[in-house]
Amino acid sequence: MAIIPAVWRDGVKGLDWDRPPPNFPLDRWRNIIDECDKLLDNPVIDAIIRYRWNTLDVFGCNKIAPLSRTDQMGLVFLIGGRRIIGANENSCAIITNNDVTLTYYRKPKSEAVAIWEL
Repeated sequence: MAIIPAVWRDGVKGLDWDRPPPNFPLDRWRNIIDECDKLLDNPVIDAIIRYRWNTLDVFGCNKIAPLSRTDQMGLVFLIGGRRIIGANENSCAIITNNDVTLTYYRKPKSEAVAIWEL
């Protein structure tokens, strides 16, 4: 079992359930915090760590438009209550309630910050 980076664990732990960033709907904020917690408990986190995904790959978002700039969103912003079933060095497989597999591809995020930096 991989050791979760302290910055991830501490960053997620520091997210306040009742204090979303400005212009961030409370229900969406709480859903993302829930996704962060679930991901850290999901066995797939071992593969994500082993393949050296970085903080922005997993928890990144655009500082000015965190819910609009999908090109800067990390994995937790796109899970949406679905199950992550696997990860490799380039992508993560997410399965929907209809058993459709979606693929999240890692890509550079030049304008992103970690969710806990909002």
